[in-house]
Amino acid sequence: MSHDPLSRRLFLSSSLSALSSLSVVSAAPLLLGCTPPSPSPAAAAPAPRRCVRGVGTAANIEGPYYRAGAPFRADLVDADVVGARLRVSGAVLSLDCKTPLAGAVLDVWQANGNGQYDNDGTLRLPASERGAMRLRGKVRADARGDFSFATVLPGHYLNGRVYRPAHIHVKVSAPGHAPLTTQLYFPDDPYNAADPFIDRSLIMDVARTAGALTARYDFVLRPA
Repeated sequence: MSHDPLSRRLFLSSSLSALSSLSVVSAAPLLLGCTPPSPSPAAAAPAPRRCVRGVGTAANIEGPYYRAGAPFRADLVDADVVGARLRVSGAVLSLDCKTPLAGAVLDVWQANGNGQYDNDGTLRLPASERGAMRLRGKVRADARGDFSFATVLPGHYLNGRVYRPAHIHVKVSAPGHAPLTTQLYFPDDPYNAADPFIDRSLIMDVARTAGALTARYDFVLRPA
């Protein structure tokens, strides 16, 4: 079962920073008796990419819960899945940090908000749903190497006598490059420090904007 203070930590830290910035920006026109102007729509600027030239993304353990054959879908969340909504975005790049790997495939799987995988024996699914893919899917990077998928904030679960930190499993593959199996982690998770598997370079950039929890990570693959 889940033991999950992470989502509360993420919410409090991001909400406080958002409130402090809003109070400064919006106070002036209100004090002057003016109505703040509506922001004009603008094209979103490309997100800065986190990449060190010549350094590939670290591999991480596959774990026991991988299942082959996940469908291509950008939303991994079925109606009965437990957990706070999360959107994960990023890019897949070659080792020079400039070449986008268009068409790269990400095979994603994870636990739900209670720390349960669909094949760990703890979910009580009806007979008609047994064997269904829960929080599993593949996404394909676009021409810029960018990807995005919707999921939930994974919960913690016991690994022996200690809890594993929240994490998302990913296999990344692209033509001409070595395949990568790794995991993505969250900042400020209380179980990061004691986890025997975590690599700090795999911690995502996480934010809460407009009430939505978002995470970003850029994968760098080595040529085959």
